[in-house]
Amino acid sequence: MNQLYRGMIISNIRKALEESEVAKNYNNQVLKGRAREIFVTELLQPFLNPSMGICTGIIIDSKGNHSNQIDIIIYDKNIIPPSMLTAGEGIIPCESALATIEVKSNINSKELSKSVDNAFSIKYLNPEYYEINNNSSKKNIEVTSSNLSKIKVPITGLCIPKNCFYYCEDANVEPPKFKDISSSNDYDVVLDFVCYIIDYCNYMAEQRGRMYFSQYLREQ
Repeated sequence: MNQLYRGMIISNIRKALEESEVAKNYNNQVLKGRAREIFVTELLQPFLNPSMGICTGIIIDSKGNHSNQIDIIIYDKNIIPPSMLTAGEGIIPCESALATIEVKSNINSKELSKSVDNAFSIKYLNPEYYEINNNSSKKNIEVTSSNLSKIKVPITGLCIPKNCFYYCEDANVEPPKFKDISSSNDYDVVLDFVCYIIDYCNYMAEQRGRMYFSQYLREQ
């Protein structure tokens, strides 16, 4: 561990959390947009590989299917190029998508269920890998919290800032095995969450080779 580097990251996290507290004075829709902006600019974008992009939008496959609207999509520009509608909103081929994140200003059953629906809409897409065959699991993963009813969700992590961070250690057992990271420090949970996302995206990018661009453009 490098204390100087860690200290700089923690400083960014503290700043982001403080700005999020200020944003609570706005209505929910504005708050959600501001929370997403803070998370992207302060906690994700500075640490992504230059070959990776980040946006909001939808994920598509070459068969004409698409996901629901996703808050944050991290994608690899080197696999299949995205189609950007604006600087921060795009249409991302599923082979290029590395990770997705849902930003919620409130955590309750309704909002969690919406995140589950969005996650399912991604799982139902059909990526076509030619150089590397990645048969991702579609198993449901169960996450529970003391203030929420049990719900089966197809997601691998759940972060509640200043509270806890769940991530899936093993999805091949029944029930799937989750690790719960909690801390009394405001920044530790978010720090673990960001580390998980960045490491996961780097791992996913290494597993994928270049794909055929023509599968999205030519009639089959």
